[in-house]
Amino acid sequence: MGVLTDIVIAGRDDAQKVGEADVPSHEFPGIDAKGINQVHMGTLYAILTRSDYDPRFMTTHESFVYSASQDGPWVQLIPDDMVARLAKTSDAEIPLIADEWGKTEEFDPEYSRWTKEDIVTFLRQLTSLSRKAQGENKSVFMWSCL
Repeated sequence: MGVLTDIVIAGRDDAQKVGEADVPSHEFPGIDAKGINQVHMGTLYAILTRSDYDPRFMTTHESFVYSASQDGPWVQLIPDDMVARLAKTSDAEIPLIADEWGKTEEFDPEYSRWTKEDIVTFLRQLTSLSRKAQGENKSVFMWSCL
């Protein structure tokens, strides 16, 4: 069983609405990100910041802005700094970042079905979504459910 994940943009006051949506990316501007979790996002953030991976990334109490039950769905706020970095990422940088991200353990074929092309496509979508969120002064949320 995989993790269902959507990444969407919405106002901070809409976190509960995102959490209560059956498929948030159908109700809010967003993307289907099945299989992505906070570890994936943490490794991407480490790549973007050229820092060490922090296992606490998006796992602190403050990161969770909505939680329905132990099995989800959960809504986590993607940090503003990550959104800003993604929004500033150039189209030329995306394949380079995707290549580095794809070499992390989380995308090892033993654990993931994501191909290199899937990672590039997702990163392009995430970058575009981040730009849109910044342009609209909104937040980016990761909705997930078991």
